[in-house]
Amino acid sequence: MMPHIALVAMAVRDEQLFDDAVDCLVGVFNRSDINKYPKCLNDMVATVLSLSDSIFRTIEEEDEDAANGMVFLLVTVVDCLRPMIVNPESSEQIQCCAQLLTLLLACAEFPDTCMNESVSQSTLSAFGLVSEWIREEFVAGHGFSEGVCVAFATSPVFSLRS
Repeated sequence: MMPHIALVAMAVRDEQLFDDAVDCLVGVFNRSDINKYPKCLNDMVATVLSLSDSIFRTIEEEDEDAANGMVFLLVTVVDCLRPMIVNPESSEQIQCCAQLLTLLLACAEFPDTCMNESVSQSTLSAFGLVSEWIREEFVAGHGFSEGVCVAFATSPVFSLRS
């Protein structure tokens, strides 16, 4: 992992730096040319996946602000990785997709009350977007991506908690 990315990952775990660190990661993933730099993109995705413990802690502690930040980050990553999610080219990409979708699905566990339903609603909206991408591929005659089916079928929600 590149040193500056590791520093941003550490900052995500710091309560005082959390918002700025999430904004930094989101900004990088939102760059229109990020897919031109696969090594950097792989390091960034690995960084987000390494935050799974923080994501689960956020859910368990019912920290709505942190959960919103984490969901925003995950949704941004999923959006950036659309080509890989729709048509992964390797078993590593399938595993990466499965882990990202598992983390996103775990965020749907965030307790809903009339005051804080935005976390799970954002999560479910992201899954709606992914299903729309898959539908578009199917309608376009590309069929269902084997990788997407494997990612969904082999990804129990709690598999990353150990």
